[in-house]
Amino acid sequence: MRRLSESPDQGFIATAGMAGKGEPWPEAPSRRGWTGIGNVAGMPCLVALFALISPRLALFVIWLFTNLLSRAFESWVVPLLGFFLLPWTTLAYAAMYDSSNRVYGFEWFIVALGFFFDLASYSRAERHRRRDTARA
Repeated sequence: MRRLSESPDQGFIATAGMAGKGEPWPEAPSRRGWTGIGNVAGMPCLVALFALISPRLALFVIWLFTNLLSRAFESWVVPLLGFFLLPWTTLAYAAMYDSSNRVYGFEWFIVALGFFFDLASYSRAERHRRRDTARA
């Protein structure tokens, strides 16, 4: 059975067979850098999930909770245009810029892959539009 007892000088201590008998519980993780609603910079899997749903949703979440887009791009115009025209490319560039504060080498391949995904989504939309027009 696990039981906690409180000691005035040590705080909570573990007893009754818990690992680290008699040692104080570790401190709670620091909340430094916490943005209030969520620390997106500390949750890249959540941002990746948003990107799989929609790259625009991921860009919006990154813009809302971090300063990554302002660090990766010098003005607000390029990310805004990227949001509407090339969301995968904008997301890939921002992610690659965040890894080393510049984009070089293999990272350009990832950005080009994002551009390929943007082109593929446009061609897929055009193909569906043609198919729907042919049916009507």
